[in-house]
Amino acid sequence: AAQINDKVSAEVIALYEEDDTDLSIDVATISIANIIGPVNLDVGKMYVPFGCFETALVNDTLVLEAAETNKTAALFGMEQDGLSLGAYVFDGDADREQHVENYGVTLSFEQENFAVGLDYISALTESDALVEEAWDEHSPAFSLSGRVTLGEVNLLAEYLAATSELVLEGETEGFEPEVAHIEANIGVSLNEQPFTFAVAYQQTDDAAGYLPEERLSLGCSTDIYE
Repeated sequence: AAQINDKVSAEVIALYEEDDTDLSIDVATISIANIIGPVNLDVGKMYVPFGCFETALVNDTLVLEAAETNKTAALFGMEQDGLSLGAYVFDGDADREQHVENYGVTLSFEQENFAVGLDYISALTESDALVEEAWDEHSPAFSLSGRVTLGEVNLLAEYLAATSELVLEGETEGFEPEVAHIEANIGVSLNEQPFTFAVAYQQTDDAAGYLPEERLSLGCSTDIYE
């Protein structure tokens, strides 16, 4: 990231995943602070703010696998006293005859001991997991997330659901996926070494084979070098 001046910054992130993703630009954005009053603007290639995906585990959540969406977008947002609001438009891949035809909104509120969030996207079919398929119609979706912190214990939950059926071109019947994630993690000190232990249960419904029906995850992490 680079701070160009008091209001303008830029960020470029490259991504390489062995046997999966060739070296490419994953994020490339220009950010302008206070473009209209307290409203900020981000423009460029980004992960649009749909879904929370919070976890203490190493593996991605099933909600992330269903919903993560990397697009060229313009995001207007503001934050004040823990409240965050955002609205964005993005260039979809599913229909290149149109350009900026998709949009989303995000709302969240966070304090020290809890956080809640609600997101909406006009086309779940534009997510990284689904965009390669040929869909008959775009299908909107919403995501609801929350976190409660009780001392060293964090309780996390997230729920995602499509609001209409996803139907492949040429098909008459579709599916309407739902994904849920519930997790508890705790930070402890063993021999003055900090550890985080986590357990999560995830479930999907009507995912048409794109995601597993259930997943139980256990995890432990610690710092090995400071």
